[in-house]
Amino acid sequence: MALKTWKPFITVVSLQFGYAGLSIIAKFALNQGMSPHVLASYRHIVATIFIAPFAYFLDRYSMSIWNIKLYNGHACMYAFTYTYVLVETCVYVFFTQNMLIFFF
Repeated sequence: MALKTWKPFITVVSLQFGYAGLSIIAKFALNQGMSPHVLASYRHIVATIFIAPFAYFLDRYSMSIWNIKLYNGHACMYAFTYTYVLVETCVYVFFTQNMLIFFF
């Protein structure tokens, strides 16, 4: 019973230690001359490697025929949303790059 009560607190404290360790490693890597873009890419790659097995093994039986049919029925909507977000991001980057060049 005590573990059930303390479980959220232990989880939060362990996550904070993980974030602190990640900050220390990131600071050390950036001080050694690593590019912030490369560091972000490595962080995403490592996170994918660690999370992908959990996603595969824990969710492989939860996909039912109903979910697959629902996804296929809305594939056009997903494609439109993805295209809209992509175009909007490109426009934002284009205008911010031009504004930086214009003002400086």
